[in-house]
Amino acid sequence: MSSATLPAAVRSKALVPLVTSATTANYRDFRLKLGPRALEHGKQITSATLACRLYGNNHGPVYIVLGGISSSRQICDDSLGHKGWWNDFVGPGKTLDTRYCRVLGVDFFGSGESTQPQHLTDWAITTADQARLLESAWQQLQQKTPLPKQIDGLIGASYGGMVALHWAQLYPQSVSKALVLCAAHRSNPTTSAYRSLQRRIVRFADTQGKSNEGLQLARGLAMLGFRSASELNHRFAGTGQLNAQQLILPIDHYLSARGEDYAKHHNPASFHCLSQSCDLHQVQATNISTELWLLACDSDAIVPLADVTELAEQAPNVRYFQSIQSIYGHDCFIKQTHE
Repeated sequence: MSSATLPAAVRSKALVPLVTSATTANYRDFRLKLGPRALEHGKQITSATLACRLYGNNHGPVYIVLGGISSSRQICDDSLGHKGWWNDFVGPGKTLDTRYCRVLGVDFFGSGESTQPQHLTDWAITTADQARLLESAWQQLQQKTPLPKQIDGLIGASYGGMVALHWAQLYPQSVSKALVLCAAHRSNPTTSAYRSLQRRIVRFADTQGKSNEGLQLARGLAMLGFRSASELNHRFAGTGQLNAQQLILPIDHYLSARGEDYAKHHNPASFHCLSQSCDLHQVQATNISTELWLLACDSDAIVPLADVTELAEQAPNVRYFQSIQSIYGHDCFIKQTHE
C-alpha cells in the first residue's frame, strides 16, 4: 500500500509547513489519569491511565492513528533512534506530514505505559471499552493543549480499526471521518479460532511457569495469518533439514525470531487481554453515522475482503471503499509502502 493509496481525506489541510528542516517529528508525551472505570463485562478498574503521544506543533488539523495490538503511541521514528510502527506514512514529508498537521498515537488500554493487566485473568476489555476510554482521554487532552473539539480524521488499522468503528458509532460528534484499514464490524470466526488456540498456548505455558515461551509460540503462530500464503511460499520454499533427528524448516527461524521479538516488548497478560478483545469485537454497522472510508486487502486472511464488503454494504455513510492487491496479506497497511 503506497502513500498514494491512502485517500486524500487523511492529508493535511494546512497551507504552509510549521517546521521546514526537521527530519523527525516533534512530539509531547502525556499520561492521562482517567480515574476508576467499569468495563463492559463488569470488571471495575480502580485507576485507569492512558499513555499517548502528540506529534507536530500546536496548529493544523488533528489525526488520531490506531494500529494493531502490537502497535504503540510511537508512530514514527524519533531523533533517539526509536522506531515507529508507521514511520513510512507519518512524519515530516510523509502522507501525514507532521510539519502541517498533528498526529496522536496511543498505547491501548492494556498495553505499553497505559494500565496493563498483571495476570491472564485480571480483566476482559472490549473494543467499545477502548473507544470510551479514548474518548475520555481525548476530552482530557483538550484541557492540556490546544485542540479542536472534533477530530479531523480517525485512522484505525486492524485492532485499531475495530476501536475506530466503535468510537465513530458512540461519539459521532467527536469524529469528522474515520478511515478504517483491514478491519470489519465483527471478528471472523476462523480468525477467532486461530486466536483462541494462541491464547490456549499462553495459558498452558503459564501453568508450567513458562508464559513467556508460550507467548513466543503464540506470536509465531499468529504470523501465519498476518502474512499471505503466497508471500510465505515465496520466501520459505524448501523441505528443511534434519538436525539431531529434528526437522528444521526454512520458515522456523523467521517464526522464532518474530515470537522472540514480540515477547521482548509485550507481556503475556497484555497479549491475552487484547487478543480476547479482538474476538469480543462486535459493532452494529447500521448505527455508524460517521463518514467512513474503508480499505481492504484481497489476500487478507485475518479480515477477509468479504467481511469488509459486508461492513460497506451495511454502514449508512460509506464515502469510499477500496480493495487493494498485496502479497503482504493483513500486514499490507504496514509493509506495502509502494505501488
